[in-house]
Amino acid sequence: MVERSSPFAATVQGRTDGVTLAPMARGSLWQVAAWGDTYAKVEAALAKACGCEAPAPNRAVATKDGGQLIRTEPLKWWILGADGADCPLQPDPADGAWLDLGHDQAGITLSGPNAAELLKRLVSIDVREAAFPNGAFATTDMHHMITRVLRLDTDGPCYHVMVMRSYADVLREVSSHHLAHFG
Repeated sequence: MVERSSPFAATVQGRTDGVTLAPMARGSLWQVAAWGDTYAKVEAALAKACGCEAPAPNRAVATKDGGQLIRTEPLKWWILGADGADCPLQPDPADGAWLDLGHDQAGITLSGPNAAELLKRLVSIDVREAAFPNGAFATTDMHHMITRVLRLDTDGPCYHVMVMRSYADVLREVSSHHLAHFG
């Protein structure tokens, strides 16, 4: 069985005035891809299976079970779900493909009123409210790592920052270093 525990354990914890750093909650992560000529069919089936509308490019929408359906690329979606959940859509190979990424990504959350200020020191995208509102998703880079950022506000700004699991220590180190500037 694939180990789905956080590679951070308790090593990613921090709080300063206006920013909280914590491990991202673990759960299932699936990627569904369509072929060029089956895009509309797979998108409609995926939205139906998730019980939500299909998201716009680089946006996330809540699924019926409290997860997120994210349009990550022109022919790809990510589904964040509960730990142990099955992929809601496994397309026929003639229509597309699906992949379990639950073991592949490690993530942290940056939350609080100064979270965007800290994050803009790490990534090369504009994470201010006007350019990156609640539900926005982007793929960018941070210190030579492919980095995915998903904004899902709860009691204020909250950014989920994900990298390949093999870069978990670098993400922890870089984030903790910059967090210290706020304390």
